[in-house]
Amino acid sequence: MKELSKAENIKSILIMAVVFGFVIYVLVRPWYVDYAIRKNFRGKIPNLIDQDLDQKYRRGMRYRRGKVVIINIDDREIDSLHMKLPSDIRAYDPSEVDTIVWITRKQVNRGNYVDMKDKSRVIGKANVHVWKLTVIDVKNKRIVYYKNIYGSAPFSVAIGEGDSSGLKPSSYDMVDYIKSLPN
Repeated sequence: MKELSKAENIKSILIMAVVFGFVIYVLVRPWYVDYAIRKNFRGKIPNLIDQDLDQKYRRGMRYRRGKVVIINIDDREIDSLHMKLPSDIRAYDPSEVDTIVWITRKQVNRGNYVDMKDKSRVIGKANVHVWKLTVIDVKNKRIVYYKNIYGSAPFSVAIGEGDSSGLKPSSYDMVDYIKSLPN
């Protein structure tokens, strides 16, 4: 077995260090971007929620302008969907925000499951996930679009007692919808 020279050993160590550093960078970067965005918006979310908006929604005005922030109204925080936006439309700082998307997530009852032997006995509720998007133009302080996005239908038959619901809407469908808004 051939022994490596000192130069070859150093070269091998440098290559391993570069590869290891790159792997760490790839693993840590998404976490750091998420952290930095949340830090930039900390304490500023109420300003993006509590606005005096033109409530007269005008049909056909569906659009988005510039950089977008997605805020979960129920939690009053940046929504996890925000991190899935492409970097060219994702706002990193409140000063960049041209469009706000408020999101609320709810489960809506679509029916009941009944006992097969005693049809009058309800054994659970059949729910569907509904995510409501409200798109706001920051410059004009105007709501420009509302959209309800529904998850899949609940199962038609329940096994056992208790509530059941279908699948949640796909986060990628939501992001694709926001990207598709005319600019």
